[in-house]
Amino acid sequence: MLRETRKKELKEKVFYEAIRLFSEKGIDEVSVSEITIACGIAKGTFYNYFPTKESVLLYFGQLQMERITCIQEFLHMDVKQKIIELFTRLTTIYGEYPKLLKFAVAEMFKSSEIIDDEMNAIQQFKDLLINLLKEEIEREQVRVHGELEDIASILLGTYFTSVMMWVYDEQSETALLQSINRRTSMLLEQFIIKMEG
Repeated sequence: MLRETRKKELKEKVFYEAIRLFSEKGIDEVSVSEITIACGIAKGTFYNYFPTKESVLLYFGQLQMERITCIQEFLHMDVKQKIIELFTRLTTIYGEYPKLLKFAVAEMFKSSEIIDDEMNAIQQFKDLLINLLKEEIEREQVRVHGELEDIASILLGTYFTSVMMWVYDEQSETALLQSINRRTSMLLEQFIIKMEG
């Protein structure tokens, strides 16, 4: 378990150092050697985690999903609170390294390979939202207005629109989190009705 934790920490270090260098110089001007020197690792270690320097950007979606897939710890929350918490966790990764991640988000939209990988992460998140709503409906905790697929798509669309506006409008991370929480809450009020118990 400790070994796996160390491997994950090293992979994240490589990711953040590579993104830092990319944002300073541009992807084309950064070599794998520069990344490995910045991380204090051998080239072979880099290739254990990433097949190419461009593939570093693919890790972004994985990092986001790791933040939200473990929802057992907030089972005491109602479904609206759970969904807001999921979006909050998804958003906090931007606040840790805002300039670097603004760069990563902008770069993702330039590469079809990266977009495809990000779309897989988006689909996983959409499935997570749908399943969360299904469970609450089956437990007779809530009713919904509309199709679950549509509700999840609208929530995700709102989230990603907020992120894209943040990338290009130079907003603070606090402003990003506030706008996502506000918009998510407004939508949930329209779509989800708590059952009286």
